[in-house]
Amino acid sequence: MTDDKRVAAPEGEPKGAARGKNSAGLEPWIIDLLVCPVDKGIVTLQGSELVCSRCGRRYPVRDGIPNMLPDHAKIEQ
Repeated sequence: MTDDKRVAAPEGEPKGAARGKNSAGLEPWIIDLLVCPVDKGIVTLQGSELVCSRCGRRYPVRDGIPNMLPDHAKIEQ
């Protein structure tokens, strides 16, 4: 006998959809762990991008995977 603690998705929610995830597919606790790789500033989710509060770099999130490479970031001036 296994101790399976998985919970079924609520009615109307697609199968496999995880609770607590936002529109970018990231869970809030994951965002809390991330920082800007350039200046270690706090990042917040805005749409489908993680935005650094210090330098303003915008890192894309695609399919729930943040791309935190500085070369792929947009820099706001």
